[in-house]
Amino acid sequence: TYGTDIAAYTLPQFRVDQRIGGFGRLDWQPADRFAISVRASGSRFTSNGLSEPVGLLSELGDDYEAIAAQFSVSVLSLVTRRITQELRVSADVGEASGGDPALPPTLFAGSGFTVGGGSGRAFSDARPTPRVSALLHFDLGAHRLKTGLSLASHRFDSEFVPGGAGS
Repeated sequence: TYGTDIAAYTLPQFRVDQRIGGFGRLDWQPADRFAISVRASGSRFTSNGLSEPVGLLSELGDDYEAIAAQFSVSVLSLVTRRITQELRVSADVGEASGGDPALPPTLFAGSGFTVGGGSGRAFSDARPTPRVSALLHFDLGAHRLKTGLSLASHRFDSEFVPGGAGS
């Protein structure tokens, strides 16, 4: 050990994962030719304790948190008996963060097998995506044709390099 105390790595360790999620939907029709739909969902995942020694989760370190949420508002209006217009505004948000990996990374060259953390530093990742969609629904009797446009802004803010220095 060259004078380094490794007692913390020889004691029994536990990892605690917690997950919570929820969703909701509200549909409202204030008039015969008009309807509003609101939808929302979200989830949160946290993991604390000893890092996973191998695999993808070994990169996440001792503490990890991920949050995801989706929200949308749709407005439908009847243009004619066979044509419906839909306008939708929505957003997806995903964020993740983690602490320093507990174990230094070790790569066994012959097999490509990695043990321990990879980057040697904390990470964060955020991905918000707002969207606006405009659609037309055509009722063709036995079939329905749906066409439209969607405008989205995909944004990525990531502070993490898999494999750390040297890759």
